[in-house]
This record gives sequence, C-alpha cells and structure tokens, in this order.
Amino acid sequence: KEQEVKKNFEEYLMTLGNIKDVKVLRSDVIPESMFNAGFHERYGGVTQFAPLASLNMLYTIRKTDPLLVIKENRRRLAVTAGFDLESFNMAKVEHANSIWVVGTKPPSNYDGVVTNIPGVTVAAPGADCSMILLADVRTGACGAVHSGWRGTVLGAVRSCLKTMVNEFGTNPRDIRAAIGPTIEVSCFTLPAKDAAVIKDLDPSLIRPHQDLSGRVHVDLVGANVVMLEQEGVL
Repeated sequence: KEQEVKKNFEEYLMTLGNIKDVKVLRSDVIPESMFNAGFHERYGGVTQFAPLASLNMLYTIRKTDPLLVIKENRRRLAVTAGFDLESFNMAKVEHANSIWVVGTKPPSNYDGVVTNIPGVTVAAPGADCSMILLADVRTGACGAVHSGWRGTVLGAVRSCLKTMVNEFGTNPRDIRAAIGPTIEVSCFTLPAKDAAVIKDLDPSLIRPHQDLSGRVHVDLVGANVVMLEQEGVL
C-alpha cells in the first residue's frame, strides 16, 4: 500500500508545472565535444516553498522540500540536460572545503565532487553561492564545487583542483573553469574581519560599505578566479 501511494504521488508530481521551463546555461569555456556542462535556472520544477521554488536540487532535513519533490526536479533536469540520473552525484554542502572522489567512501558532507569515470555526472548546488565547474581537457576528469563565502575563505576551489591533480594527474594548465551565477559584489557584504583572507588575495576584491558599519563588499567570483590563477589555471 505504501509503495502504491508513493508511486501515485510521483506520477502526480510529473503533471505539475512545465518541464519546458527548465533551462540550462552553457559555458563556451568548457568544450561540449568532451563535457556536458552547464548551470540550470530556477524554473520548471515542482518545489512550492519560497525561496526554493521551483527547481530545488538539494535535499536536506533542515528544509521543507520532500525527497520525492527533489527527485522529480532532478529527473526534469536530467531529461533537459541529457544525463543519466543514476550516475548523478551532488555535493552535500557543509560550507567548507571537503572534496569527494566518486568511487571512494564519501564523507558525511562535502562541498565538491570529482571524477574521471566516463558518463558520471558531478554537481554542486548554488543559490547565491558560487558553483564552479572544472574540466580537464587532457584526461577527461572533471569536478564541481560549491563555494559560498566560507568555502571561498577556506579555498574550496583550491581543494577541488588539488584533489584532481593528486587523484587523476591533472595539470592545472589543462583545466577549463566555469563559474555559475553568483551574488554580485554590490549585493554582498561581510564583516571586515571575515573578509581578511579574501583581502589578502587581492585588495581590489574588497570594497568599502557606504554606511561604515564595519562591513565590506566582497567579490566572491573574483576571489575564486584569483585562486584558480594562483594554482596555474590560465
């Protein structure tokens, strides 16, 4: 009986919304001849709860989105983007810098996923945080990493790249990197003490806040670009 109810609910979810509203943004930096890479927009799913509506991909017990809803959202993205849902691996997110290598025992939480297995899909959730895709055009290895302000301070993208170097023999010069839509510098502030590490990367990544509240504007995208460049990504 329980399985029948579950099946009926899954079928009901498939009738909601419009899968044609699912859109994927592609980057011309990562070659489509080697990788199926991109960033999805937020529409076309079945999530009803603001601010997650409607194509929420991340299931956590802290949020009200049921797992069946997440599965339907992922199914819609797989159909639209053209990947095998059975091979889909998404970062679980702890706002730190742990990286999981597909095929090994995963940690309880991790902000990045890497693989060199053909046909395996790796992903990282975003919201207003940076979602960063790394593609090795020589070996075919790839990685996806979630980098909010904490992950940026902790160098999550560095950890992801170094894991690819250590596990797959990646040369940073062979990496093509794409950063997804991220909160803009004019909309994001941190206490100056929390932004100190980013300021040390490059002072131009920090801009003063007009009300002089002890906070500063921070360029998260720029910070991740600087770290990639420092690691040898051109």
